[in-house]
Amino acid sequence: MPVIAGIARGGSRPATRVIGEGTATARMDSLAPDYSLWPAGRYFPVFPVEFSRGCRQHCPFCTDPVLRRGVAVDPVERTMATLETLAAGNGRIWVRFVDSSLSSLGTSLDRLLDAMTAACLPVEWGAYTYPHDIDAGLTARLARAGCRALFLGIESLAQGVRVGALAERMSVAYSRYCLQNFGAVLHHNLDKVYLRGGHCRTGLGAFEMTAPVTLLIGGRVSTSFGGQPAGHRRPPSPSSPGIATRCASRPGSTSPCTAIPAQ
Repeated sequence: MPVIAGIARGGSRPATRVIGEGTATARMDSLAPDYSLWPAGRYFPVFPVEFSRGCRQHCPFCTDPVLRRGVAVDPVERTMATLETLAAGNGRIWVRFVDSSLSSLGTSLDRLLDAMTAACLPVEWGAYTYPHDIDAGLTARLARAGCRALFLGIESLAQGVRVGALAERMSVAYSRYCLQNFGAVLHHNLDKVYLRGGHCRTGLGAFEMTAPVTLLIGGRVSTSFGGQPAGHRRPPSPSSPGIATRCASRPGSTSPCTAIPAQ
C-alpha cells in the first residue's frame, strides 16, 4: 500500500513495477489436454478448451498485459482434434472456450469457425468475447459453428462502461428536471450502484433467463418543493424488458425512486 500511495501522490515508480507489461511471450502448451484426469461424474459436463492465450485488447483493468505479451493461437487442426476426441468419448457435449477473448482472434477465429461448421460435431459451446467485436454477421457464423452462449464483460473500472456513470446520468437528468420545473436543483444523492447479474438456467440447446438483471441505485431525492410534488417517478421502460431498475432510499429518505426522466 505505501508503494501504491506514493505513486498516487506523483512519486516515481519503483524499479520493481507494481503493474506493467509482462515479460513472458504468450505461448501454447506442447502437450494436448488430458481430460481423463477428471473423475467421472464429479463435475457438470462442461469441458474447457483453450484455443489461444493472451489478448489483442488493452483494457486498463485486465491482467493479461501483466502476465504475458502478445497472443498465441493453437493450430486449428489440434483444437479440432481435441473437440473430436471429446465428442467421440462423451457424445453430445458442452464446451467452454476459456480464451480471454475468442472474438478478437481475426483470421484464426475464421478458420476455426469454418472447420467447426464443416465438421458438424455434436458440440455446443460458449466463449468470452469483446463486446465491440460482435455484429450480426459474426453472431450468425458463431451460431452455425455451435455457439450457444457469449459472455460479454462489462467492467466498472473501464472508462465508458462504468456502472457508476448510470447514477451520474440519473443525477444530471434529475438536476435538469428540477431546473426546468423549480428553477433550482433540489437536494439529492444518487451515488451508490449495485448491478446484479440475474439468474439463468442453461443446458444443451437450452437457455432460460429465470431472474432479470437488476440495477439498484441507492440514494435519496427531494420529492417536493414549496408544496409542489416533484414528479420524478417513472415506470421502467418497455424497451428494456430484461432489466429491472429501482432506487433504494437511504434511511431517513422520504421516497424510493424507480426511475428519473431522461432528457
